[in-house]
Amino acid sequence: MSVAVTASLSLSVVETLETNVAYASGDKAIQHTLADLLAGITAYASLNGSTSPPASKGAAWDVTLSAGAATIDLTALPQAGGGTQSMNGLLARYLVFVNPVSNANNITIADGATNGYLLFGDSSGQITLKPGQFVILYCAGNAQTVGGSAKNIDLTGTGSQVLRVMAVFGS
Repeated sequence: MSVAVTASLSLSVVETLETNVAYASGDKAIQHTLADLLAGITAYASLNGSTSPPASKGAAWDVTLSAGAATIDLTALPQAGGGTQSMNGLLARYLVFVNPVSNANNITIADGATNGYLLFGDSSGQITLKPGQFVILYCAGNAQTVGGSAKNIDLTGTGSQVLRVMAVFGS
């Protein structure tokens, strides 16, 4: 399997200053962009097997909670066309989590209680998404390597909610 990733992240905010602000002598509009915020971080835009960091495997799937819980096992992810694939020995490049607006409750995404994959670099990492919220985590070369003791991501919510997931991994 080979993977080619193209990321197009764009966000622009125009702030219009009040006339009594000293800076507002001329044009009162100040533009803030995600490109300015990410200055110097450019590797995220295009990844494949020969880029640095490289991307070699990807998956996109829906996780349905059972009794308000689920575990994502990074050594047994769904593969397009059927079957499963393992990310063993690879590092996360992108992890995308979407709590669909159709869900009624929050979903918490955390390092697995057993054999936890450290999403945010330490064992205290977790994030809670309300319905309609999403997070895109770009890991560059700083992610943990997937293995027997670092492979699980735990999900908690309510009932049989669904979390949409997309993941890209590389060596």
